[in-house]
Amino acid sequence: MAEGEVKVNPKNGADLKVSTGEIIKGELLLPKDYESLQIPKPNYGKNIGLNIPGPLVCLLFLRILGISNIDEVTGSVSFDADITVEWIDGVIFDISEFLDKPLPTAKQVLKAQHVLSPAFLKKLWRPDLYMEDLIKVDQPTFTNKAVISLKFNKLTGFISYTVRMTVTVNCPMSFEYYPADTQRCMFRFASYSYVKEDMSLDWLQLDRNHTGVVIEDDSEDNFDIRIEKIDKFEFTPKWNNPANNSYEVLTFSLAARRKISYHLIQTYLPSVFNIFVTWLVFLIPYSLYDCRIGTTMTTLLTLTAMFSAVREQSPQVNYIKAIDLWMLACVLFIFSNLVELTVMTWMRITIETFEEAEEKIEDVEMGKGSKNLGELDSKIHVTPWKIQEFRKIYSYISQYSFRMFAAVFVGFNIVYWTWLFVCSEYFNWETLPVKEL
Repeated sequence: MAEGEVKVNPKNGADLKVSTGEIIKGELLLPKDYESLQIPKPNYGKNIGLNIPGPLVCLLFLRILGISNIDEVTGSVSFDADITVEWIDGVIFDISEFLDKPLPTAKQVLKAQHVLSPAFLKKLWRPDLYMEDLIKVDQPTFTNKAVISLKFNKLTGFISYTVRMTVTVNCPMSFEYYPADTQRCMFRFASYSYVKEDMSLDWLQLDRNHTGVVIEDDSEDNFDIRIEKIDKFEFTPKWNNPANNSYEVLTFSLAARRKISYHLIQTYLPSVFNIFVTWLVFLIPYSLYDCRIGTTMTTLLTLTAMFSAVREQSPQVNYIKAIDLWMLACVLFIFSNLVELTVMTWMRITIETFEEAEEKIEDVEMGKGSKNLGELDSKIHVTPWKIQEFRKIYSYISQYSFRMFAAVFVGFNIVYWTWLFVCSEYFNWETLPVKEL
């Protein structure tokens, strides 16, 4: 019997010679000495009678069906995905024969694909790939069976294993520019045991437009989603690595840009309207200071309550966010308006009191009023020179206060929105390059 051939006894009792790698009842015919715990590295020199072992080729492809959850509290991302791992088993398939043949066409490759029984996977060697920062994996089932697919290509020798999973991965997030923030989550895949000399890890390229990772449904209620920075690098552990071995690591980045429209409608526009309400009080005469102060106080309390609600809904972090700066500035603007009204009211009352006292003094000097000036002296707190200064300041503030408040608020808006969108690169979403191998 030739090497690589075994006997199989069918039901009719006759002996049938088949080669290793043949498919019988959804299972590959394996050699008797096949070891599922030993990496089946290919021999690239078998066709010339030499033993030239090389690294086992392992390819990875991730088809993300959609983002199910972005949790800002725990800093995690959950998504449903079909994970495909392909490798060439050097014991089952002689890769040296494939190297001597011309490249097959896509139609030939597809025709040579055969479906295997998922239960057969337990008999095969499998790559020990893992995903860093993995929190939880849920595998959906249908009729009490896991949703998996196992295939073998007789032409290329690739064993293809696909499984559907719901994956939750840790994703450190930063909220300095919230709500114009863009979160970027880095995902890494690597072998736990095999160094690069034993297993060559790479992204599976379906075509020119689909390399390694694709996302089918990038729609999300609160975020714009896209895949970027598909890459590969070598990692050399610093500890417990006397041979200085390196591992190949596959990485990709998932970017999530927050949709700012919700906060524009729910936070920014209402706060601007509150600022405008405080500006309306400048149309009310200063003599009705009680109405002006009452309106400003009501607006300040309303904005403070809005600020508390925004703080409860936004991510809880120990540093100030962009939206916090906005709300604090709005509160400061209204509070400054209230301070201005208070100072103007005090100056008006002081001026009126002084004028009233002067009239009474004139009446006394003309013999028309009481000669008891003790009560008048207690009402006069400032000198006539200061009263003249008060009148000038009062007139200046009355004339220019609204213009000053409006100019400062418009200037703040220009600086704030420029800083927010430029520093966060919010509008560079479509121009950022996506790296493909």
